Order: sequence, then C-alpha cells, then structure tokens
Amino acid sequence: MGLDMYLYKRRYHGFNYEHVRKNKELPDLSSINVDVAKLVETIEDGIYWRKANAIHKWFVDNVQDGNDDCGHYYVSRDQLEELYETCKSILLIVPTAKGQISSGQKWDSENNHWSNILEDRKVVLNSEQVANLLPTQEGFFFGSTDYDNYYLEDIQYTFDQLNRLLKEDSDIDYEYHSSW
Repeated sequence: MGLDMYLYKRRYHGFNYEHVRKNKELPDLSSINVDVAKLVETIEDGIYWRKANAIHKWFVDNVQDGNDDCGHYYVSRDQLEELYETCKSILLIVPTAKGQISSGQKWDSENNHWSNILEDRKVVLNSEQVANLLPTQEGFFFGSTDYDNYYLEDIQYTFDQLNRLLKEDSDIDYEYHSSW
C-alpha cells in the first residue's frame, strides 16, 4: 500500500507500422500475436516513483488542475521541462547537514507518554526555500513529508530520469497516473 506514480510514454503510429519497424522504433511484435497492421499506438513506462509525494503534488498542482483522483493525465513536454528545471534549482541551492528526523513515536511506559523516535539523517537547512519550490504533501501512505535525504533522493532521481526522457524524440506524448 502506498503512493505509486507512473509517467507513461505514448507514441502514436497510425497505420504506418512498416515505416516504424524499418526505423527500429518498435520490436517485431508478431511473436506475441499482435496484428501489426492495426497497431495504432504503443505505451511504455517512462518513470516510476514510490511515495515521492512532493513530485506527486507537483503533478496534481501543475497537470491535474488540483484533482488528486488517480486519473490519467496528459503531460506536455513543456511541463516536464518545468519540473526538470525545478528539480535542478533545488539540487543547486540545497545545503544539508547531519541532523535528526522524527520517524514516528513510541510509548514510554516509564513516564506514561509518547516520545518521538529519532533517526540520524541528512537534513535540508533551507527547507522553507525548498518547500516554496517543491513542497511535500501528506496523504494516505504517501511517505515522509520531511525535507531530508529521502526527499533529496526523490528530487535527484526525478532530475536524472527527466534528463534521460527529455533527450528522446519530441514526438512522444506523456501521461501521468498515480494510485494508492
């Protein structure tokens, strides 16, 4: 259970499969019982995230018009470039230090109260500035909302994956989908 996020790559081929196949954009699909003469589009996984709630919030705010409904949404290349630049900005400005983050609570039976469970992690020193660029979001099993090394790993991963995708052909359409 938890937030799973997908960016799909969608290519439309019309009925010109032979041209596509000669240019090696698609594999030979005859072995899986597909009538290639009727092939109209292909859908590939582009990026998969798990509990990257800040990235999810960006898609909800910038692509889904605020509707967080597990739908499928078209994402323009310009929108992906905007997310790429946002991640790049964060990676350039973010100073970090060793610190402690609360990872939950435990019952202290001796003192009869709840106490925080603290973990040593890398923390973001300018979390307010980072939160203005790409804030985290609470949700049903959405993961941590701390600005720490896990947050930064999600940002770095997104940056690297978008860098890869944006180098591909510009005739690809993208679609975002999330579920939890």
